[in-house]
Amino acid sequence: MVVDGKPGQEYDGIGAGTFAFSPDSQRHGFLAGRVGKFVAVISGQEGHPYTGLGGHGLIFSPNSEHAAYVARAGTNWLAVVDGKEGKEYEGIMVRPFSFSPDSRHLAFMASRAGKLLFVVGDQEIKSYDRVLFNATGGGGLKSLQLIVVKTGSSGSQEFVRLEAEAGPGAK
Repeated sequence: MVVDGKPGQEYDGIGAGTFAFSPDSQRHGFLAGRVGKFVAVISGQEGHPYTGLGGHGLIFSPNSEHAAYVARAGTNWLAVVDGKEGKEYEGIMVRPFSFSPDSRHLAFMASRAGKLLFVVGDQEIKSYDRVLFNATGGGGLKSLQLIVVKTGSSGSQEFVRLEAEAGPGAK
């Protein structure tokens, strides 16, 4: 990878579509692989090696201070924010995977024990049986709409519409 005319480390491969600049254009990063290990490279610094990286790519927070990606550790998946590993899950959905407008929290849907969990920061907010509809607005958690199903103890199904929109002045 060559950035601003300066060559960086060589890799066996760089994930298609994973190269990203921070919103203020001061940082950059990508996901890469070398000899069966995969790393996130942020501003020239390699992160911890993993057995795989998710198709989520590398994202920066709106204020450019934080970077996040999804990594595979053994058979589980986890979100990594600024090099800090989050909880392990059986899977993490590609969308939504976004920072809040104030850059304080990463939000995503994950799966564990057959349930879908809505995760904000390090908190698992709610669990659901499945997602029927998933639409996100562009560029961060500007807007998010999910239609999810929760099955009650009697077997009845409840359809829930989850919506989140940024407050005034969010970009």
